[in-house]
Amino acid sequence: RIEEIADDYKMSAYANLDLSVIYDFKWQKLKATKVKLLIKNLTDTQYYTATTPGVRENFAEGRFFQLSFEVGI
Repeated sequence: RIEEIADDYKMSAYANLDLSVIYDFKWQKLKATKVKLLIKNLTDTQYYTATTPGVRENFAEGRFFQLSFEVGI
């Protein structure tokens, strides 16, 4: 027999703030040089991305930084 789980669990609302900065410049004889900084979850808010009561709770990552350098030749 298949049991139905009561649909009485609600996830809390949340707001997420990400920040992205890109700086374009020329470096020597190279074209389209870029430096990119990405910060995800800037406020370091803890929240669920998915949940199944009593079985699984997926938390989002905390604050995350990514720095990249791009060069067009």
